[in-house]
Amino acid sequence: MDMRQKARDAAFRMLSFRAHTCSQIYYKLTHKGFNEEIAADTVAKLCEDGYLNDFSFACNLIEQRLSRKPYGPRYLLALLYRAGIDRHVAAKSVKETVDQDKENELAAKFVRLMSSSADTCPDKIKRKLLIRGFSLEAAHIAVEKTKYDDVSS
Repeated sequence: MDMRQKARDAAFRMLSFRAHTCSQIYYKLTHKGFNEEIAADTVAKLCEDGYLNDFSFACNLIEQRLSRKPYGPRYLLALLYRAGIDRHVAAKSVKETVDQDKENELAAKFVRLMSSSADTCPDKIKRKLLIRGFSLEAAHIAVEKTKYDDVSS
């Protein structure tokens, strides 16, 4: 069996456990002893055949993360960068998954979660929203909306 087929088999074994990014497969192949050319060719072929797709990986990772806790776009971008997703692909997937309305909705959800705790200082909540990757605008809207909701109830 030639080295290209061995690299392809190794990549399929990796993909049988979970989805990976192109850079993750490349990195794992090179660390398994395959040279850079074979690793790059294997990744290119897997992308061409539809076995690797960084955009769908990124969208799935975003949805998975948001299903557990609310996060803002900047946090999600950093998460995708750490996973090895190209900056353009990461930006496109975040933009398509979290538009301004969705960001405002997620920020409001986070504020509701925070208001159930004892710490309800608006400035502290805004800082926590910024740390979680929300824009200043979304943080301000969420805190103001919560103040309004508290007054009206």
